[in-house]
Amino acid sequence: MTAALMPGAAVFASGSSTNCVGYEPSLLEAEVESSGLVLVARAEEVGALTARLRPEGFLKGPAQSRLIELQRGPGDGECPWARFSEGDRYLIFLRESDGGGFQWPIEARAFLLLDGTASLTAGQPFTTGEDELINEIRGFTEQYAVPAANESEGEGIEWGTTVLPIAVALGIVFVIGLFLMRIWHRIDPS
Repeated sequence: MTAALMPGAAVFASGSSTNCVGYEPSLLEAEVESSGLVLVARAEEVGALTARLRPEGFLKGPAQSRLIELQRGPGDGECPWARFSEGDRYLIFLRESDGGGFQWPIEARAFLLLDGTASLTAGQPFTTGEDELINEIRGFTEQYAVPAANESEGEGIEWGTTVLPIAVALGIVFVIGLFLMRIWHRIDPS
């Protein structure tokens, strides 16, 4: 009903992309909720039907260091596809595709990040500050995860600052327990 009464309000409503008017700031929260992955990424390889994006930060979804691959489906779709240029940074709202992976986003779901601004060309041009947009999305998701630079930086445990102090503390508690047992057996040897 809102989409029928307010021009541009249907852009982020529902999974259907039948209205291609542009971006509506008041519906940002709904777009974040309907997206499976919201990330800041740099376009590395862009082809006619495929694109590979290097993630720099995740605002929603699991952080991963591997490239995100996008593939366009058959046909042109009802809305214009987002255009990526190699080397440029983007803030992208991705939805999961049926075959696993992620759908190529429409123009209204890919902000170009350049010199501290986030801009869209879909419908009416829209520009805002990169930090402002990221902070607004973080307000909804309470997440900002930076992927590991390589596999060796993945999950691990710090032996010197975690395991060793805990092992020493447990050893001290064990020794105190043995000392108290010895005293107790002197009092009551049975």
